[in-house]
Parts: sequence; structure tokens; C-alpha cells
Amino acid sequence: MKNVKRTYHSSRKSRLLIGTFLLAIMFASTDSAFALGPVMTYHGRILKPDGTPVTSNSVFFQIQIKSPGVENCLLYEETQTLDLSTTDGVFVLKLNSGAGTRTDASGYSISQILSNKQIFTLPPSTCNSGTTYAPSPTEGRKLNVIFNDGTGLDAMPTQMIAYAPTAINALQVGGYTPSSLLRVEDAGVLATVSPLSSAYFAELINLITGTTTQYMKQGASAGAALPVYAGNPVNPTAGST
Repeated sequence: MKNVKRTYHSSRKSRLLIGTFLLAIMFASTDSAFALGPVMTYHGRILKPDGTPVTSNSVFFQIQIKSPGVENCLLYEETQTLDLSTTDGVFVLKLNSGAGTRTDASGYSISQILSNKQIFTLPPSTCNSGTTYAPSPTEGRKLNVIFNDGTGLDAMPTQMIAYAPTAINALQVGGYTPSSLLRVEDAGVLATVSPLSSAYFAELINLITGTTTQYMKQGASAGAALPVYAGNPVNPTAGST
């Protein structure tokens, strides 16, 4: 995901907010069941019109992630209240860390919301149009940040959460996490193996579906051809052909 740094004047021209959005490659350390999956952080600073920082000890934040199309579905929403009295107006919002309260009704985890491999089915009240959101393989999301320092609600312009080169080293591969992928591991070290050929892959599917001709099924009554030897086996043992 990309890092965004912008300076915005509020719609009421009463405050100035500078924000940086990051997708942090880390996991929450809290024991709360709410804090599962990656933690996203939003860094910023709120200044008054005269350039001095907001120093309220109770600044309310509402963070929303929405689909980018006309359906405009609310996929994620969280609220937090921070004390900026000693931070010179600087704030750090950690989404999905357990520090805030999730208030949306999508029912999807943060990892699912940022993945483009599935179609989202949502409550009617969640979308402006329809009840589904089908993202394209490279589609981003919209980010809205609303805040109130005690003088009224204000919102910064909508930003886009998009891809960046760091996504090459990602938590997911095509939407699948490492636990969903087949890997070869020896003593905790991932092994280097050759890729399956088309013939081997086809035979693997045959084994799974039970259509292989390499082996006879257990309990099969149709019989199977016995192997042919050039001569009698040497020193046959019990159970040998």
C-alpha cells in the first residue's frame, strides 16, 4: 500500500491537518479478539488557523474504508479518542489494534477488506447502491478521516489506498495467506523444489478425484493386471507376488 502525505484545509477552514497513511507489516500485541490481522496506522498533525497545534486532551477520530465505485460501500469503520495535549498536535491512529471501537456492519476482517479475491456481500444500509462489491484484481480503496477537537466535526478530503512497490513483499499471494498455500518445509526451512510439470499436475488431480490408472482402489472388485517378470523372483517372501 502507498504512503500518502498531504496538507489539507478543512471544509470549514478552521483547522489544518497533515496526514500520512501506512499499511504496517506488523500484528497487534494486545490479547483482544478485535486485534486480529495486520495493523494499519495513520499519522498526522492538526493545526489551528494561526499555525499553532491543537492541544485538546480528547480528540475524536472516525476512520472509514470504502469501496471506490458508485456502490460506495462502507467496508470498515473505527472510532478512537486521543489525547493531544502533550503531542504538539501530532497523532497516530492504529486501526485494527484494539485501541478503538469498530462500528461498521460489513462482517469482514481487515485482511479480507483489503483483498481483491472475493465478492463482498453487504447489508443494504452499507452501500449507496446495491448490496455487493466486486473489486478488480488491482483495485484500491477509499479512505475517509473525520475528526472533532471539541469545536465540531470536520473531514479531510477522501484519499485512495493504492498499491506500492512494497506490496511485492506482501502478507498475501493473490489474496491467499501463507497458511493456505502448499509449501515444502524441512526442519523449519523452506525447501527449494522444482515446479510440477503439466503431466504431474494432471496425475495429482487424477489421484484426488480417484480416476488415476496408476493404482488400484482399495476394495475394487474389477481386478488389476499383475506385473510381468522376466523370470521367477529371487528369494520371494510372504506377501510377494
